[in-house]
Amino acid sequence: AYHLGLTGPKYVWIIPGWLGDHWWIDPQGKGVTVGNNHCNDSIMAQAVQGYFCMASLSISNRPEPTVSGMTSAEWLQLRNQYLLNPKAYTGAIDYASYSYDAVWAIALTLNRSIDQLANIDRRLEDIDYNDKEVLAIFMEQMRSLEFLGITGSVAFNDNGDRLGTATIKRQINSNEVTFGLYDQVNEDVSWNYSIVINWQNADNQTPVDSPKITVIEGVVPISLFIGISIINFIAMLMTITFLAINIRNRAIRIIKVSSPNVNNIIAIGAIFCYISVIFFGINTRPLNQFKTLMLVACWCRSWFLVVGYTLGFGALFAKTWRINYIFTRKSVKTKLIRDRRLYGIISAAVLVDVSIMTAWGIIDPVFLQTTNTSTAEANQDADEILITSVHQCQSTHPIVWNVLLFGFNGLMLVFGAILAWQTRQVKMLAVNDSKLIGLAIYNVALFAIIGAIISFIVYDKPDAFFGLTSFFIIFPTTVTICLIFVPKVYKLRNGGISVKLTTFSIANYRTKGVVKSNSSNLRNIYPATSLECENMNELRKEIQQLQEILTAKQRYFNDAMEMKAAAAACNSHMFMPTLHRHSTTVVPVLVPSESS
Repeated sequence: AYHLGLTGPKYVWIIPGWLGDHWWIDPQGKGVTVGNNHCNDSIMAQAVQGYFCMASLSISNRPEPTVSGMTSAEWLQLRNQYLLNPKAYTGAIDYASYSYDAVWAIALTLNRSIDQLANIDRRLEDIDYNDKEVLAIFMEQMRSLEFLGITGSVAFNDNGDRLGTATIKRQINSNEVTFGLYDQVNEDVSWNYSIVINWQNADNQTPVDSPKITVIEGVVPISLFIGISIINFIAMLMTITFLAINIRNRAIRIIKVSSPNVNNIIAIGAIFCYISVIFFGINTRPLNQFKTLMLVACWCRSWFLVVGYTLGFGALFAKTWRINYIFTRKSVKTKLIRDRRLYGIISAAVLVDVSIMTAWGIIDPVFLQTTNTSTAEANQDADEILITSVHQCQSTHPIVWNVLLFGFNGLMLVFGAILAWQTRQVKMLAVNDSKLIGLAIYNVALFAIIGAIISFIVYDKPDAFFGLTSFFIIFPTTVTICLIFVPKVYKLRNGGISVKLTTFSIANYRTKGVVKSNSSNLRNIYPATSLECENMNELRKEIQQLQEILTAKQRYFNDAMEMKAAAAACNSHMFMPTLHRHSTTVVPVLVPSESS
């Protein structure tokens, strides 16, 4: 017990009282060894300090005469005189008083059975120990027997067990001191209040017989809920403001060229994410007392977050895909990609998530479960155990549905990051938010992965779960909104950009039934209208980048034609096609206007 830490002020040992005085001290001074653990006399003295023990009372201290006519003190005096005889038998001398009272119990039982035995024509001299009738008489008389013996009150229960007096002792200063007597017959305890009981703890407080169990309801602190809600409201209000500005100025070129309707979808998705934060914090007093509200919050937070994330990231993904499609294709001819095609990509992503969520709700609906999630000893001196009870949103097979949701959105997240990396060098004014879109995707990808992992770890801690989840929703969402809308608002405030369309010529080449043009890529980017420019150096760089793109496309086309001609020359019987410069196509290119 000492080596296991089961001694000291928190523990009170109750042991048998028949071990004898100073039983913990080894007469040979070797101590005690149990298995691999050894305790010397010093350790044993420390370990047994203050123990309690109980034993049957061997000599009663009552002054009245016993059934024998002698008092306990007189009997004790006779016993001590007997022990002075060198030939006296001293075996089990400690039990002599019990033997004396046992003999008296037998004698009284036999004596009281004489009349009953006579009723059935029996005598003590003729009894047969196998006679059940006689045995029943003896048992009946012994159960009703009660007398005062040397060891105190003597009686027996229905099972024939002795009912007597027990001593209650405590080890004080290495000695066992009797401070109480328990009378089993009368079920009464007599205390000796002159004995001072001291405990080993600092405040001399009586140790508890078991730890105090305190159940604490795990909730989101109201201060944390209010603080995050304020931040969340400010971020949502900012997003709504950007959305209004984007809708109001959708006809202005700096807004129009960046697909304002797609940006509106990003803003709406962000608003959905902000709304989900509110439902994540419903587990706070007194709102958590309404179980129906808690269950509705379980569904709402999942739906708003999933749909909001898919709307926002799906729109970012669609815009990145279009930029990647235009600038990384090796074909000279590029098909025009309109916004409605982007709407189709976003709708498909949302449809997948909605299908998964709907199937989850029908097949494996969410329910509210109350669990004891943690047990911790808060105060060892007070022997207190805290149990935190938490209301959690659960379903029968949550892993299956989470794998489906995280699997689909994870693939889209990885693919979007790859597309953003491939278009990281695109810095064209007409696709003025291409680089910012890439940064937004990296931002969402990083925080989505980290947030998902941390949320699973702290799911059973409502305050940490709400705080961290809110951060990993509000922060990346707000950063994304700022990356998409702040540059546009800034340029609108500074009067936009002014540019004028002019033209220059590149050659179209006709091959066998195929006509390809370099101008289609540009038509996907530039509108055939004039814009306004605030920075001439930036505009010149844009024009130079356009020219480099056109030159690269032209070179690729020429190389392809030469390779085809060389391949045809290898076969002398086949017709050698001749390339003809067929026509000149007018391509719009941005140059500074004279007015700027």
